[in-house]
Amino acid sequence: MAKVEDNTILFTGGDDKIVKVWNSNDFAQPIASLDVGSTIKSLALNNTQGWLAIGTTTGVRVWSYKDGSKLIEA
Repeated sequence: MAKVEDNTILFTGGDDKIVKVWNSNDFAQPIASLDVGSTIKSLALNNTQGWLAIGTTTGVRVWSYKDGSKLIEA
């Protein structure tokens, strides 16, 4: 789990291989999702740049949560 600095957005991920983006004021359903194709082991944010690092069983991905683009996959 990771959250943006102002606590309005929360990211979760796990065995379902999907990063889910939540509005922290309404957890009824995710506001967005990203299928990364392998089990998610860790999430980390860079709030300054708007990046979410996703550690999986097969590698690391860095995703811009500001514009939705994939920045790095290794």
